Amino acid sequence: MSSDNNAVLQNATVYPNPTDEQKKEIITKLQLKPFVNEGGSPVNRITIRPENSENFQFLDNPEVYYSQSNNSFVIFGKFEDSSVPQDISGLKAEEEKKTVTKEPSEIHDDLAVQADAPKMTKEERIASYQNTDNIVVDDAYLQEYGNGLTQKQIDIVAKQSGCQDRYMIFKVLMEKKQDLINSIMTVKELMQ
Repeated sequence: MSSDNNAVLQNATVYPNPTDEQKKEIITKLQLKPFVNEGGSPVNRITIRPENSENFQFLDNPEVYYSQSNNSFVIFGKFEDSSVPQDISGLKAEEEKKTVTKEPSEIHDDLAVQADAPKMTKEERIASYQNTDNIVVDDAYLQEYGNGLTQKQIDIVAKQSGCQDRYMIFKVLMEKKQDLINSIMTVKELMQ
């Protein structure tokens, strides 16, 4: 690394959230030396962009060590994801407000009501996904109704499930909150 703020490391291994015992073992086994910048200041942040990902992960105030034997770095720290909001304390407070406590008997009653609810037949389920209005699922439609859904996601589900009905795939993806795996399984189930 250099004194430059954006040094690139090619030979680095990151150990997220190791225990103190694991750290000591790795440091001793690999004969690691603590690393500091040329000015003597510690490393403040390391940013990593995993392959095939749009999000960056970063480690704030990581412990960075250098191995002279194989000219590589070992980094200890806790990953943070750039896609996660920084003010998590506010989110946790909101979640706690939404938490509802129920007695076990109330939960049992709720489950019994759900179990007694009429189930849709396979034909009714397929009909609920039919494109009766001849809607074309294009970029404009996705922009207006897709809530961030992309053509690429629809293409992936179409390819994996063998389904060519893009509207059905769109509805399943929206119902499954854009979870590709569950959407593929649901579409395959509907196609059988």
